[in-house]
Amino acid sequence: MGREEEGVERLKSPNSHFLALPLLLSSLRLYFCVQALKHLLQCPSQDSTDSIELAIETVAQARDSELTNHLIKYLLGDIDGIVKVFTLI
Repeated sequence: MGREEEGVERLKSPNSHFLALPLLLSSLRLYFCVQALKHLLQCPSQDSTDSIELAIETVAQARDSELTNHLIKYLLGDIDGIVKVFTLI
């Protein structure tokens, strides 16, 4: 059996689906975290404390440096020119 045929047989195996599943789930989780952060940062200012808290929790669960940097830039006002000041207790 040639090398290409072995690769095709391996892909046909039901196990290959389950090996790719963790990567798919991780990608989906990151996608939903990105979407959640996007919507949380667009919340009206009167709800900003709650939305900022949820945004921080979302970024913490995502464990993604790009999302973390985006949230930090938003809080420092680099994105919209408004520095966010709030107190978390």
